[in-house]
Amino acid sequence: MTASNSYMITNRSDPTSLLDPQKPLPGDNLWWYVSTTQANDPSYGNYKLVSKSASSGAPAAFTDDVVAELQAQASPSLTLFIHGLDSDWARAVSDTAAIGANLAGTGIYGGLVIGFSWPSMGGRDLIDYASGYPQPATAGTARGNIALSVASFGSLMAFVSSVSSQVAGLQVNVVCHSEGNYMLMLGLAATSNAVVDQTVMLAADINNGAFQTPASGLVGTAAAIAAQSASVTVYYSSNDNTLALSEGAFSAELSFPLSTDSGAYHNPAFFGRLGLSGPSYDQGPQAANMFGVDCSAVVNQAYAAQLPPSVYPAGTTLHTSYIVIPQVVQDIAATLAGTAPGSVANRTSLLNAGQYFMSAE
Repeated sequence: MTASNSYMITNRSDPTSLLDPQKPLPGDNLWWYVSTTQANDPSYGNYKLVSKSASSGAPAAFTDDVVAELQAQASPSLTLFIHGLDSDWARAVSDTAAIGANLAGTGIYGGLVIGFSWPSMGGRDLIDYASGYPQPATAGTARGNIALSVASFGSLMAFVSSVSSQVAGLQVNVVCHSEGNYMLMLGLAATSNAVVDQTVMLAADINNGAFQTPASGLVGTAAAIAAQSASVTVYYSSNDNTLALSEGAFSAELSFPLSTDSGAYHNPAFFGRLGLSGPSYDQGPQAANMFGVDCSAVVNQAYAAQLPPSVYPAGTTLHTSYIVIPQVVQDIAATLAGTAPGSVANRTSLLNAGQYFMSAE
């Protein structure tokens, strides 16, 4: 059965404001939004608060609706989507709707997709992206807001756990884009009891040594993601010019000219971006349940130029294209449906165990 409503959860203090700076709600509180207009609704104005008060626990009406939709599925599946930088409330809603609709359109994955929106600040993110590593918990900066969102992320996972207890056989997945992977990295590091079936990391703007083992100091910073997921799939492309800027401008040697701070904006040991170069296979063993998929054959300008606007909408960048390029969406859908990594169509196994190349066929 196809979902009939759309759901968004956020810890933005004032979600509907499109002004900067954005700040998180205090403590572990969240806002709970529903659109009854349609499934995968891209229009943020259709989303209404279920309760006028923010809370750490979901209002009963919100939980009841989600549980009912999942129980109506033959194979119940819930996927959380976590957006990246430069995402105001409107974009958080539209990106969640886009990946939900595109996954459903494959005919492979028909689960319920719910968005979690942390207080990314729109254009100011490019200025307040970081101020040192690790990022201090300071409201009003991009990674500071993420650090202050960890408690709310715990509330989110508690909600997922509550839903799981009410829906027999529920599969729980997380799909993160760009800086949303940093949110997941910090969130799961502070949450010891999360249970995730499939974690999908798109264009991850975290260090490329995040899954290297053994975890020690600044190496293996995503160990909690691997530990609390049955399987982790990292999708990356060497053509991602946004991550190339992130890697170069925020490296250990350089400072971003728009910032008043200087020094190491990323992990000094691994400032390469996971979503640009893929996992650090050449530097050490990786988590056994982590799989890398090189999407460079389809996430590139020449391939994107061949796609019609109905598939590749105006304003889409290579960095955001993972949620619209058909081969990538199909691959994600197969992964969420539980297809074994070596059996997903259009993948070729590479030299390192767990590493694959996606073809353009």
